[in-house]
Amino acid sequence: MARRYPIDVPFAERFNPGITRATSRHLAWLDRFGLLPERGALKRYLTWRYPECVARWWPSAVGPELDLGFDALGWMVILDGQFDRDRGLDPARTSAAVDSLLAVLDGRPAHRSPAAASFADLWERQCEGMSDYYRARAAGNWANIFRAFETETLNRAAGAVPDEEEYRRLRDVSGYMYALLDLNERLRRCELSRAVWESGTFQQLVLATVWAINYMQDVLSHEREERQGDGHNIVFVLEHHRGLSREEALEEAITMVHDHMRVFLGAEAAIPFTLDSLGVPLADRPAVYGCIDDMRASISATYVWCSDSPRYAVSGDSRDDQQGYLGDICDEEHLLRRTG
Repeated sequence: MARRYPIDVPFAERFNPGITRATSRHLAWLDRFGLLPERGALKRYLTWRYPECVARWWPSAVGPELDLGFDALGWMVILDGQFDRDRGLDPARTSAAVDSLLAVLDGRPAHRSPAAASFADLWERQCEGMSDYYRARAAGNWANIFRAFETETLNRAAGAVPDEEEYRRLRDVSGYMYALLDLNERLRRCELSRAVWESGTFQQLVLATVWAINYMQDVLSHEREERQGDGHNIVFVLEHHRGLSREEALEEAITMVHDHMRVFLGAEAAIPFTLDSLGVPLADRPAVYGCIDDMRASISATYVWCSDSPRYAVSGDSRDDQQGYLGDICDEEHLLRRTG
């Protein structure tokens, strides 16, 4: 179990009662695309208590929408582990994996590794019934995530700790949060208007959610990432570039989390006034409030899961000892062996 840190999360925990049945459907989806290829991968994946994270992240999702969220978040967790081993130190292999994922968004032909084939399925389901504006926004967010893998790999290979400006630029797009916020609308079968999404108040909520979770994850995973030689963590950035001790860096990072949650609460209180100024009809406002509720749930879910899941705990002393890698899913050969 990872260590609990004194982070004050002002949102109640909620839990989706449909998660048990959804788990069996999710595991069947993982098997269909060969996403747990290494011996013992399924057992390790289940020990991470991942269904509990999904149940807290989307406590009100049901049916196919819950399945989409479950599959997408699980896919992100498994994909992230692909860069915990040799690929995460090899720019050429990382670029090949990234290009196969970008090809899905671009509609280009490319090799279909388990990672790319399963992402194509997720992307098709995510786009179902959504507008061109939503699809373009979501595609851009996914592309930014994938390209960030390349920059992170270059930094790891060089043993570099990014400065605060580079860290924030890279962390802003590498943590999957914008893609997850996009999924909130799809799972609720709604779309926020461009005026609402791009309003200053709603963007405050978006950024506060993104950064509260980014910094929280960094605090809760820093010991594991230190074993992996990964400098993309606010704790290490503060140590390296501000000359802080480990204890001082952790305290500052936790203060950053709390600052963003205070911004969130202030912006949330202002949302009704923003909707008034934009002329949003009362009938359209539950969708906005529902997406904000999902933001609250995601912050609470992050703290509980990252504190309790063995995935965030330190395992041994070396990079390869750390949990996260469940077998290669970015190599086309794995898919060919399953389908050939």
